[in-house]
Amino acid sequence: MSPEPSLPRLAHGEFFGETVRSRTVAGLACHESRYAPGAVLPEHTHEVAYYCLVLRGAYEERCGARRHACEPATLTFHPRGEAHADRFHAGGGHLFSVALAPRWAERLREEGVRLDRRLHCRGGRLSHLAMRLLAEFRCDDTASALAMEGLALELVAATQRGEPASDRGGGRVESARDYLQAHWSEPVSLGSVAAAIGAHPVTLARAFRRRYGCTLGDYLRRLRIEGACRQMLLTDEPLAKIAADAGFADQSHFAKTCKRITGHTPGALRAACRSR
Repeated sequence: MSPEPSLPRLAHGEFFGETVRSRTVAGLACHESRYAPGAVLPEHTHEVAYYCLVLRGAYEERCGARRHACEPATLTFHPRGEAHADRFHAGGGHLFSVALAPRWAERLREEGVRLDRRLHCRGGRLSHLAMRLLAEFRCDDTASALAMEGLALELVAATQRGEPASDRGGGRVESARDYLQAHWSEPVSLGSVAAAIGAHPVTLARAFRRRYGCTLGDYLRRLRIEGACRQMLLTDEPLAKIAADAGFADQSHFAKTCKRITGHTPGALRAACRSR
């Protein structure tokens, strides 16, 4: 019997798809790429661990018997050597990937951090950190390399902490999170979320804060900023329209919230990312 053929193994900083831009700093191989509608990536592995953030489009990822839906704002962490295959939907895809050089794994191992657990999440703090990393990647000024390294370390730390331990009503709390992710650009209230998932508003508010460390309102604001940032970075839409589409009362409210959450005004963020 002939031996099974080995899977394609991509080197550090090597990815399928059409390269939009790439940059390597401090052992981080960052890669922005596009994928054609219906593109199929064969089962393969990577020599190093890496993160992948979906900016546009969607695809299904297969890891053994498991299937994962990857839509905009989905962040995936792939441990080194993990075998997976991808099939893009009709709209194709636009992804941002960050591969960690072997020295990152060695450095983290010395600190007791292991990069051997897969992560798959959509929205929330981890996706927001990845979006900030994308903004610095596109900025490419004299401070961006330092900022990228710091954000990558923060992302690894947040990944290692994982999801908080579940508590009573955990299923409903996750349902509330899913509801916010599906309706982030619409008018939403505590009462409407509670009614949609069949929970008491007070009980839901307390459980959500215990689980995610913030209020439902704070979580919704972050989702809206993530959505607005994607539009700013990927389109030429006016900021006023982006603010309205993201559910903000006006451009001023959008600017204040963006500054508080990202540290930049919308105009400065867009200008910095397009200055290269």
